[in-house]
Amino acid sequence: MTRPPPRRKKKRKRRGKQGLEIGLRLAYGDAMTERFIYKICARAEWKAAVEAGVYQGSEVDAKDGFIHFSTAGQSVETASKHFSGVEGLVLVRIDGERLGEALKWEVSR
Repeated sequence: MTRPPPRRKKKRKRRGKQGLEIGLRLAYGDAMTERFIYKICARAEWKAAVEAGVYQGSEVDAKDGFIHFSTAGQSVETASKHFSGVEGLVLVRIDGERLGEALKWEVSR
């Protein structure tokens, strides 16, 4: 007896804090094929996301209209450039393959 194929879940659009559609973007300064991507955020922000079951991005992400991620190679520079002196941060590793077509790669600024 064979099992039926798994049912596909409908893709939902991600909505930001102000109801903006949140795209997921990642600069491709390193490689567009990296499986894992990284997000630096406040520990309290991530804890709230875990409790809610969804991460909708930071205030900066909502303002820009997408969630900023980094590759492993970009994470140190991102931390020093945008989070220097900030305490209580976490580095979250995300499986980029699970984001599918929602993940867009762009040139690093």
